Amino acid sequence: MGESQNLFTRLNSRIKGVLRIGLSAKAFPFATALILGDTGLIETDLLENFRASGVAHVFAVSGLHIGFLLAILLFVFRRIRINEFLKTFLIVLLLFSYSG
Repeated sequence: MGESQNLFTRLNSRIKGVLRIGLSAKAFPFATALILGDTGLIETDLLENFRASGVAHVFAVSGLHIGFLLAILLFVFRRIRINEFLKTFLIVLLLFSYSG
């Protein structure tokens, strides 16, 4: 791994590490699925139940998730006095990173 990992893989691993430290073993797979779209840690039977009930789509990175993140970023950046160009650049960079 190491050097061959791309930026998104390294970022994904870093986020998982933070989640693993901060959450219980039971909550970690759900947080990973909701935040990163990675359902690989959810038990197969439970994931099938989510799919059968029609709610498994909440684990996908979708336009709605991007919209929520955009709303949060706009709220935060309104409180920070920085140049509009820099603000826009940072928001686009963060959204791109999240979608990656």
